[in-house]
Amino acid sequence: MVEISELMASEIAKIINGQLYGSDISINKISINSKEKMDENTCFWGIKGKRFNGNDYVLEAQNRNVGLVVCDKKMNQGRYIYVSNTHRALEMLAKSRIKSTKIIAVTGSVAKTTVKNMIISVLKQKYLVCGTEGNQNNEIGVLLTLLKIKNEDFCVVEMGMRNIGEIDYLASITHPETVVITNALSSHIETLKSEQNIFLAKCEILNYSPKNAVLPFEKRFLELRLGNIISYFVGEGSNYKTGKFKHINNAIEYEIMDNNSIIKMKIYSIFSHNIHNSLFAYVVGKIYNLSDKDIREGLLQFKQEKMREKCAIIRISHPGGGYEKGKSHPYFFPHAGAGNRAAALASDARF
Repeated sequence: MVEISELMASEIAKIINGQLYGSDISINKISINSKEKMDENTCFWGIKGKRFNGNDYVLEAQNRNVGLVVCDKKMNQGRYIYVSNTHRALEMLAKSRIKSTKIIAVTGSVAKTTVKNMIISVLKQKYLVCGTEGNQNNEIGVLLTLLKIKNEDFCVVEMGMRNIGEIDYLASITHPETVVITNALSSHIETLKSEQNIFLAKCEILNYSPKNAVLPFEKRFLELRLGNIISYFVGEGSNYKTGKFKHINNAIEYEIMDNNSIIKMKIYSIFSHNIHNSLFAYVVGKIYNLSDKDIREGLLQFKQEKMREKCAIIRISHPGGGYEKGKSHPYFFPHAGAGNRAAALASDARF
């Protein structure tokens, strides 16, 4: 369920080039899950996914007293908007919500959810911010995230993928002002066949001329032809890297080295790789003129998401940056199948 700024059914129909059947009504919530609690101000959107077709549950939603449905078939009862393609219609409505809100897009093989949450926590010290909930980072989850936009200054959008072209599609919808790539590792190598293909797929986030890009300090990223994009590189060897750190109970006190300055930071995390992840949030904060004090407070308020799904653990080694040299660090990958059709449609285990 997504809460939206109030719209009349006739306004929605106009935005998505649909045909409204029945009387007009005010809508302030959109659901893609017919099992959710709905009322007369809720619109049920029939989305066709790989495993479920929401259009098959339109009558179920109407029987639950939903105020409006959007579907791709004409009906004999109830108030509904007919469109030929419900996914395309949801995209049109989602894009209409962006207006003056600046989009920050985050992708990467690992850590994108953590970095997204860190960026949100930092920017909230000065601005109104919304963003992706959990890991709803696919072609449906991103649209649901955009629908939440009201009058925020920023929307921080997490983008996942399984195949070439998927990040390009998400970037074409959002046209982010700032993009962040945390890394490009071997996740989903079984579908993309090589780490180079994964790298190229992640770099599709750069295709729509963002103003800023925050990237890992690695040879392949340094060799990208970025044109007029302002680039910021993080990690060992760059202008933004981590220094000394120490664990204190459930927190880490550490240093961020910003060119020749040393800034003291603290995060509540037991994982040392998160001090490296915080570099991306630090740089985004600097891009948008936050003080060191504001960034420090934002990182202090960051909370690691509790993964309710089962997790698989892998270990990778990283020779520098905020990592402990030569040691392995755990990364957690939530499995798909969070228990309902909406979760399956909106996240679908993208990396």
